[in-house]
Amino acid sequence: VVKAGISVQAGDRISAGIDGSATVAFKNSRTDVHPLTQMAVGESQESADAFSNEMFLQVGRIVSKVSKTSGKTNRFSVTTPTAVAGVRGTSIDVFYSNDLGLNVDVKDGEAEVQPVRLADLPPAAQAALTGRPIPPVAAGKPEAAQAAQAALVITVASGEGASIQPS
Repeated sequence: VVKAGISVQAGDRISAGIDGSATVAFKNSRTDVHPLTQMAVGESQESADAFSNEMFLQVGRIVSKVSKTSGKTNRFSVTTPTAVAGVRGTSIDVFYSNDLGLNVDVKDGEAEVQPVRLADLPPAAQAALTGRPIPPVAAGKPEAAQAAQAALVITVASGEGASIQPS
C-alpha cells in the first residue's frame, strides 16, 4: 500500500487496483492515477528555464495538470505503446488499453499527440510500457540530473489499492 509523502524515482512503477488511486506531484504538475492503471514514472528534471517530466502509461487512465504559472517552459509527456502526448500548460486526460486503444482529452491548453512504434522507442521506454525491468539511470550522468530525478513525491488520493514497485 502506498503511503502519502513517499518519494519515487525514475523507473518506479505505480499500479492502482480496482479501488486504488494515487497522485504523483512534481513541482510544476500533478498526475492523478485512476483505478485499474499501470504506469511508470520517467525522468524528471528542472533547469533554470524549464521543467521536463515524463510518464509511461502501460494501461489505464491518468489525468495530468501542468502549471501555466511557473514562469518556466514545461515539457511534459505521456507515452503509451501507440502514441506520445506532449503537454504544455494544460490539463490532459489520457486513457489507453490494448483492446480499446487510445483516448486523449485536452481539458485546457494545448497538447500534441504523435503516433509511435514501441520498437522505435528507447529501451527504457519499451521496458516501462511492457512491464520488463527498467534499466538503471546511466552511469556518469551529472549529479544534478540524478538529484532532479529523485525529486518526485507521490501522495495517495483515495483507496488503498495502489502500490509502487521500485526500479
